Amino acid sequence: MRLEHSELVLEPDETAKVWTEVTVAKDATGGEHYGVIWAEISPQRDPTQQVHHVARAGVRIYLSVGPGGEPRSDFRIEDLTGARARNGVPVVTARVKNTGGRALDLTGKLTLSHGPGGVSAGPFHVKAGTVGPGRRTLTKATLDPRLPDGEWTAQLTLASGLVTREKSGRITIGPAKPAPRSGGDTRMAMLTVGSLVSVAATAVLAYAYRRRSHSR
Repeated sequence: MRLEHSELVLEPDETAKVWTEVTVAKDATGGEHYGVIWAEISPQRDPTQQVHHVARAGVRIYLSVGPGGEPRSDFRIEDLTGARARNGVPVVTARVKNTGGRALDLTGKLTLSHGPGGVSAGPFHVKAGTVGPGRRTLTKATLDPRLPDGEWTAQLTLASGLVTREKSGRITIGPAKPAPRSGGDTRMAMLTVGSLVSVAATAVLAYAYRRRSHSR
């Protein structure tokens, strides 16, 4: 890659275009290749400071090499599950598989309807991220802790560029799972150790009594 300008000086709120040329080698492997162009700004480095702050943003590059044009983009939503975390926050997750030939940058939203008492909620932002061709990812929506437990109809919409997929279904948001108890195990361990100590002390006393009787 070659940038028209590798360094720019801009005033506040000023913008500029930087033309970029990508040269593909003749022996480049086919398929989709990835890259990034960084824009970075940092203050003068202070030698007396150990921490150096850098502000950086980037533009992703998806470069398709080979005949046939751009690879097909597609994905499917495989399942939809609701739960309540141990901290009491409801979450809805969905597993997504990239069935196309290029990486996807997924964004989405989730709405809930026909909940307990007929209430609805949302839309909620869905965390998805980037998933490569043939791979799976787990999307997650964090909901309002005040949502009541019960059955809901969930409507999930995910998109990557012009490709949009939807999935709906009934989910259950139940009570928070209690944290595993360790007190009982600790008490049992203390009882076991105490029992072993008692047995050992009894054995020592019995041995000492026999020695003393033999001496007499």
